Amino acid sequence: MKRRDFMKAVATGSTIPVVSNFVTTPAEAATYSVGVVGGGMAGATAAKYLRYWASKLGLSVTVTIFEPNANYISNIKSNEVLVATDPLKAISGLTFKYDNLKTKYGVTVTKAVISRVDPNTGEIFTIVNNAETSKGKFDAVILAAGIDFEYGDISIENKTAIKNEIAVPHAWQAGPIGEQLTALRSQLRNLTDGKEVVISIPLSPYRCPPGPYERACVIADWLKRYKPKSRVTVFDANPDIQAEKPVFEYAFNTVHAGYIRYVPNMHVRKVVVSDSKTKLVTPFIWQNGAWVEQTTITAEVANIIPPMKAPPIVLKTLAGNLDASGRWAKISEQTYQSAGFSKIFVIGDGISSKQPKAGHIGNQEAKVCADAILRRFMGVTPYPTPVTNSACFTPITTTEGFTRTATASWLTALYRYNTTTSTVDHVAPSPVGGVGPAWPVSGKPSKGLYSDMNKWFKTLMEDTFA
Repeated sequence: MKRRDFMKAVATGSTIPVVSNFVTTPAEAATYSVGVVGGGMAGATAAKYLRYWASKLGLSVTVTIFEPNANYISNIKSNEVLVATDPLKAISGLTFKYDNLKTKYGVTVTKAVISRVDPNTGEIFTIVNNAETSKGKFDAVILAAGIDFEYGDISIENKTAIKNEIAVPHAWQAGPIGEQLTALRSQLRNLTDGKEVVISIPLSPYRCPPGPYERACVIADWLKRYKPKSRVTVFDANPDIQAEKPVFEYAFNTVHAGYIRYVPNMHVRKVVVSDSKTKLVTPFIWQNGAWVEQTTITAEVANIIPPMKAPPIVLKTLAGNLDASGRWAKISEQTYQSAGFSKIFVIGDGISSKQPKAGHIGNQEAKVCADAILRRFMGVTPYPTPVTNSACFTPITTTEGFTRTATASWLTALYRYNTTTSTVDHVAPSPVGGVGPAWPVSGKPSKGLYSDMNKWFKTLMEDTFA
């Protein structure tokens, strides 16, 4: 299979043997209801395919998305907003509406912040006029609320009136209006040539494993053109690069040589914001059972990405049914049903899984989950060994950078549910490369792959929102 054919297949989910394997039975007269908390990549996909497949099966299923934002802003490709000449235009290209889900598929989209879900009854609550209000009881509830951040081990001493999330933005959530992305971009634009940019990477698991390294590349490429005396220091709490290691080693040491300093095993635990342009960033290493302070770096741009965890609605709803760290939901990856509550399903970044936390895999998990819920409504056993795919394109240079030649790399991996171990196994890299070989079959970062990245993104977003 050619890479472009494969790319289209995985984006549309045709690698997942789900709905075609239904044992078709007459639909019952009853109408089933599903509430989806969160309208991102996972939640929107689940809602769409629940309605689409139900209609094909003659099954009456209502689906309601509860989402606080009017639109979805993609985290995928958001690093390029940082160096875009026109950031508003760049963010506009990452913004997607729910119109098609409502008009074409019959999904109800309700703008609301959900305060509580009763895991036993499936009742969903919100706060209206300081009072808890029920939004109804559902036969199944899908929690797809994204990610949250844990600053507990990071001390931020801010001596300015600027709020922390703007002074030292993580910029790891593009929505609702891209505030942190534009704040980080503004810091880069105002950077004094010769001053430092610091990016901190939390311990895995975190959202988008290659993302921080990609960000370092995109920023370094831009610095070479506009701030040639500056460089990026990457403090990685992990012992090594977490994804696409050969790609990023090549990018750091060859493509962006002299502009990226990569330092593993470094946990940023202390930041002092002295004024609007001065951040004192102190990394620590864990040594002989204690944290040992390392040399403080004075930076003008401090992109502090903290450790991550499931969002509050997941942690609150599934209290007692989380993994050992208390940060992620325990679920069955055969169905994405909660380990403790039969009406609750969790997909996307909030789950404990070997699968990465990323938009593409969230789209894939959503289809497996939708399939499992419809089978349950029909009294059909779950598909035994669902397969998901994780695909990722990574820009290494952009048209806003030094060469004005945009290049990217890519990888992909397949996962299959193992009925013996009741876990998802990474079964193989795809035959077209990505995980395992020193390079994908397509080779080093290239202009062609950058073009393919844009096509992949368009196809994936159409599959989710169109």
